[in-house]
Amino acid sequence: MVRVRLMGLPKEVRRIADAMESTGCVIERSEEFPNRGSSRNVRVYLECDLPENMTAEEIGSDKQA
Repeated sequence: MVRVRLMGLPKEVRRIADAMESTGCVIERSEEFPNRGSSRNVRVYLECDLPENMTAEEIGSDKQA
């Protein structure tokens, strides 16, 4: 398992997090947290994993079919 932090504008972070979730590798997704200061950016934390027998290429091939 790995932990991933996404940072960016809310719409961009949601789009990327949703895309990652659609692959089935996201175990847990945090709420959006505002970045410090006057930044409009947010951050989201994901816990991700792949089944032991699955490769990144196999995930990509599911989306191309």
